[in-house]
Amino acid sequence: MAGVGRGRQAAAVVAKVADAEVVAKVTEAEEEEEEYGDDLVAYFEDPPTEAEARLLTRWMFPSKVGGRPAWLVPRFLPSAVSASSSVGGVTAPAPSGGDCPDLGCRTCGRPLRFLLQMYASQGSLNPDAFHRTLMLFVCTSCQPNEVRIFRSQLNWENEFYGGERPDPTMIGARLRKTNNADPELDPLLCSSCGLPRDARGAEAEAEADRLPPP
Repeated sequence: MAGVGRGRQAAAVVAKVADAEVVAKVTEAEEEEEEYGDDLVAYFEDPPTEAEARLLTRWMFPSKVGGRPAWLVPRFLPSAVSASSSVGGVTAPAPSGGDCPDLGCRTCGRPLRFLLQMYASQGSLNPDAFHRTLMLFVCTSCQPNEVRIFRSQLNWENEFYGGERPDPTMIGARLRKTNNADPELDPLLCSSCGLPRDARGAEAEAEADRLPPP
């Protein structure tokens, strides 16, 4: 009987040690989450430095997950959900008859969210797609999630980019000097998320920029 009692005590000690290890691991994971927040969600490796993040721009033809889209062609952007379709935080149902905007969910009508993009040049195989970017957008409000892919492509000779390999030092210096401005794209995009604005939203934001500060 004494041996049985000692065995039960030993088992209890082992259980307490195991519980303590689990608690320690959970606490460590929570502390790590508090330290880094959600910033690691969009990276498969260490977060980029400020200089590296600045180069995630269309002039460098990036492949990336999350953040702001780096639109390859600063024209003919997908149509966005109108700001007027959302009132008081409630988005109107998706229109019928195929009138849903390119970046609107056809199920719930809410705006799609940018997930990732991939630079996939066709090189000499297809001169019309020397520059080619695939962009993936997803609705996070519906189950199953609606997913949409857009493709942009350009010839090697085009009006937006030269034929030489992009120079990160030169591009980074120019972006630092202009505070990351893109004169061709900025008027077409939401300043916070980088998605295209509808014409009414663009006019409203431009008017707000012209107003004197309160």
